[in-house]
Amino acid sequence: MISLKTIVAVIAFGLGVVLVTVWVKSSYQLPRISNVFVIRDETENYAVYSAVLNELFIKDKAELLVISDKTSDKSPVKLKRQFNTSAEYVFIDEEKYDDRILIDENNSEQKSNKPNMSEFFKEHPKALGIVRLSGVEFNEDKTKADVYVELTHCPLCGFGKNVFLEKSEGSWKIKKITDSWIS
Repeated sequence: MISLKTIVAVIAFGLGVVLVTVWVKSSYQLPRISNVFVIRDETENYAVYSAVLNELFIKDKAELLVISDKTSDKSPVKLKRQFNTSAEYVFIDEEKYDDRILIDENNSEQKSNKPNMSEFFKEHPKALGIVRLSGVEFNEDKTKADVYVELTHCPLCGFGKNVFLEKSEGSWKIKKITDSWIS
């Protein structure tokens, strides 16, 4: 008859073999997984954002930047207070000023659920408008980057720009700005 100690020893040995096998297989997969997913370096993202904000807005003496608190991508990312600018900046929950249109069921007229932009400027009198930033796209060796920037001053006035940058001597410099739209 098999003793209880033998049964426990066999189960423990088998469990150990399974755990070691799982660990070895997962450690072999790590390099392959890291090549599949792009790991974003927040420091570089915010260095690019700072270069763009400084060139497009601060250079022209903007006193306050009101920045949407999320990137404008299909999968928005919450932005952090890591911009390096000489101007003051605040984040805003942009949904408060969303452009969605509602239908008034009583008289079938279109009606905006958005506060009037004059309310925005009462809250932020030194602001140019609302700045939106996309996620930053880098080349493989992170020496070139591009980002999309929008400024909305009112429902029918603002601009969208694609900004292309290059890293030179440790800092990001704008190489080209392409207008996407202007109103």
